[in-house]
Amino acid sequence: MKMDKWEVYSNLYSNWLFVRNMGMNITQHPKVVKADRIVVYGLHNMGARVVEELELNKREVAYGIDKGIIVGIFDFDIYHTDDLLPEADLMIVTPVFFYDEIKKEMEKKFCGEIISLGEIIQDLRELL
Repeated sequence: MKMDKWEVYSNLYSNWLFVRNMGMNITQHPKVVKADRIVVYGLHNMGARVVEELELNKREVAYGIDKGIIVGIFDFDIYHTDDLLPEADLMIVTPVFFYDEIKKEMEKKFCGEIISLGEIIQDLRELL
């Protein structure tokens, strides 16, 4: 049975909180550990929490990507999905419900690795 969008995000938040309560965070994921330049795709609620967690753990966000207009909230450049993107090592996609479509689109213009926030959280949960 396929979950709807809100169930997907509710489960993601629940698993993320569990991982955090167990003393882990997204910066401990092997792909995040080895990445020097990290990009966050999707900068609304979930994306803002990813940025906070990265910055709280002394990881710099190279830039963000979002389809909407976001001004003055973040201390890094924000690109639209149609823009030419600078090089980076890893893109974390926060709209996990649409991950497959986003990944397919971004693979055409982004050379680094692309991973969903859901995969990061699930991998960390499995380490516990």
